[in-house]
Amino acid sequence: MSDMPPAKPTPRRKPYVPGGRTCFTQITDRDRAIFQALFDYRYLTFDQLASLVPHHEQSKSDAGHQKKLRERLTELYHSGHVDRIRTQRYPSVYALAGKSAEHIAAGDDDFQRLDWIKKTKGATWHFIEHTVEVAEFRITVAKKLSQHPSIDLITGRTLMASIKAAVGLKPTQHPLLLRQSITLDIFDGHVGKSVNKTDVVGTVPDHLFLLQLPAGKQRAFPVEIDRGSMPVRHRGFTGSSIERKLHVYAAAALAKKREDRWGFDSFRVLFVTDSPQRSKHIRDIARSIGTDVAWTAERETIAREPVLSEYWLDATGRAHALLPEKLVGQGSGGGIR
Repeated sequence: MSDMPPAKPTPRRKPYVPGGRTCFTQITDRDRAIFQALFDYRYLTFDQLASLVPHHEQSKSDAGHQKKLRERLTELYHSGHVDRIRTQRYPSVYALAGKSAEHIAAGDDDFQRLDWIKKTKGATWHFIEHTVEVAEFRITVAKKLSQHPSIDLITGRTLMASIKAAVGLKPTQHPLLLRQSITLDIFDGHVGKSVNKTDVVGTVPDHLFLLQLPAGKQRAFPVEIDRGSMPVRHRGFTGSSIERKLHVYAAAALAKKREDRWGFDSFRVLFVTDSPQRSKHIRDIARSIGTDVAWTAERETIAREPVLSEYWLDATGRAHALLPEKLVGQGSGGGIR
């Protein structure tokens, strides 16, 4: 979507400098929580931030918390610590600005190379809105899983470090990149018919999380947030499509080495869609490929139903839960293995 126009930042006001002194914003623990949330999720709406940032000590009610947070975000925006962006769908999306970087507790190998201002200004509204929807899924799942203390949700930098160690990646390699040799049926104009062609193709899921179960058992779930804009059928090796992604995931699931699937024994790809029709289309593609690696569900269902309900449908239409009922409530599973 490189032809999409960049998102529009709102103008900053000139800071009032009493007596000609340099304006300074005293950074608080709540501010650091705001910065950390934006670092972890990259782009967040106000409602998402309000659900992630702890209540201010003087704000006992939700309304008071939101009022204080909105006022503080305005101050942080005009002081250059936070960016505020307007997209086609969201009137305000927040991101990190340059002055906030020194206040973030980051353990990423790439953190020192990040250019917050440049990355935000160059982002298209399509990319920002997609990132916000990924964040919404992550927040929803984390909030609902918090009601199940026997289940450990592992994600973010902890999971990335585990994958890097298990797969033996270099610091500059993306830990979520899957590269697999796949075969596609492609029309060849020289011979006038479709022929099978093989190439190495890579894909990166929008998100990946691990559910750690009792007795060391675990379940891994890469996530694809589908906005209906990506073609379902493949357009060859160069164009992105749901079908091409499914071929890569299917090949990774069948790979002989665990390193070819992030070091996990197995995984299921969760496709989050806007409609049952789109979900069915994806399942039809998975069935035509002959893989059971993809599960689909709609955003409204995920927001409405308990997180462990059986609403994820596989290629055959069979319903699944993220965890089998017999495993729920058997105690904490501990760390990553």
